[in-house]
Amino acid sequence: RRLADRLLDLGGAFFARPQANIPEACGSIAAAKAAYRFFDNKRVTMDALLEPHHQATIDRIRHESLVLVAQDTSSLNYTGRPDMKGIGPISNSVKGPQGIEMHSALAFRPDGLPLGILDIECWHRKPEDFGKSKQCNSKPIEEKESFKWLRALKPINAAAKACPATRIVTLADRESDVYEYMVEARDRHLDVVLRAKEKYRSLRSEGGLQYLWPHILLCPVAATIELAVPRRVRQPARVATLTLRFTVADLKPPQNKPDLPPVRMWVVLAREEAPPPDTEALEWMLLTSVPVGGLADAIERIQWYAARWGIEVFHRILKSGCQIEERQLGTAGRLEACLAID
Repeated sequence: RRLADRLLDLGGAFFARPQANIPEACGSIAAAKAAYRFFDNKRVTMDALLEPHHQATIDRIRHESLVLVAQDTSSLNYTGRPDMKGIGPISNSVKGPQGIEMHSALAFRPDGLPLGILDIECWHRKPEDFGKSKQCNSKPIEEKESFKWLRALKPINAAAKACPATRIVTLADRESDVYEYMVEARDRHLDVVLRAKEKYRSLRSEGGLQYLWPHILLCPVAATIELAVPRRVRQPARVATLTLRFTVADLKPPQNKPDLPPVRMWVVLAREEAPPPDTEALEWMLLTSVPVGGLADAIERIQWYAARWGIEVFHRILKSGCQIEERQLGTAGRLEACLAID
C-alpha cells in the first residue's frame, strides 16, 4: 500500500509538471528523496508498474471493432551520463552515443486515438557484439536484436485472445521486414501490415524464379490517391499524390533458411511519381496478411499504415515533452521504472 500510494503521488506530480526534473516535480527535498527510494526498491520495475495499464488498455480495446497496434523502436541517449550503469552503444559505432533501446507496441483506434501500451521493452547493446555481422547472419532469430518484433507479438496475441470480437492489426516499419516475423504472425493468427525493405524477395511461381519488386511493378496502376504527409524535421507537411498497385504473392523463405514455410502476403505499392523539388519521393511497398480484394481494401491498408505515425509522435513526446533523456537516476533499471510513470 505504501508503494502504491507513492506511485500515485509521483504520477500526479509528473503529470502536473511533465518537463520538470524529479526534485522540481516533487516539490520538496523530502518528496524527492522518497521518489529516489521508490525507484531503488527491487519490486518497482517497469513491468510491475505497467501491468495495470496493460489491463486497462485491453479493456479499452474490447469496446472497439478494429484496433491498430503500432510497433516501433526508439533510442534514448544518455551519452552525457558516462557513469550510468546498464547503457550501451545506440549507433553503429561502439564509441558513439550511449544509452538504451526502447521498443513499444501502442494500440490506436483507426481515427488515431491512442488506447494504451500493450508492450514495452528496454535493453542495452553490448560493445562485444559489434563487428560480428557475418556471425549474426548465421544466428537463430532468438539471438538477434530483430527478435524484438517477434517477441512483441506474444502480448499482442494475448490481447487478441482477450478481445475476440475485436480485429487487431499490427503495424511495423521497414526494420520489421524479417521473414520469421511474418511466419510467427501467421502461426499466431495475427494480422499484420509491414513496410517491405527486401524488394527482391523470391516468390513461388510456376513460371520460374520471380522477385517481389518486379512482380508488383508489372501490375497495372489501379488508382491515384492523395495522402497527407506529416511534417518532418526539414520538410513541411504536404499532400502527396500516389499511384497505387496491388497484388498477392507467395513468398519463399531465404536461401539460408530452407526449413521455414512459404508465406502468402498481399502486396500494396503506393508510389509518389512527381514529388516536390528537394523532397524525397514517398514510396511504400506494404506487405499484409489481410486479403486485398479490390481498390477499397488497398486504400484501407494504406490508411492503416499511415496511422503508424502515432507511435513516432508518442516517442517524441516522451523525449521532448517528458524529458526522459534528462533523468538522472544512475542505473538503467531506475530509469525504466521512471519511464513507466512517464
